[in-house]
Amino acid sequence: SRVGDGVLGFRETGLNPGPDAALTIAAELGAVVVLAVGVVAARPERPSPAVA
Repeated sequence: SRVGDGVLGFRETGLNPGPDAALTIAAELGAVVVLAVGVVAARPERPSPAVA
């Protein structure tokens, strides 16, 4: 599968992501953090058990 010009003239060159891939991952991680903070902040507080 790696001999010749490949399918329709395209060749595989291995994993070589563009610089925007790192920005995308950073933005997604930031969104997960913001969502987690929002979920934790929106939880109702449970009353602490009374100690006798």
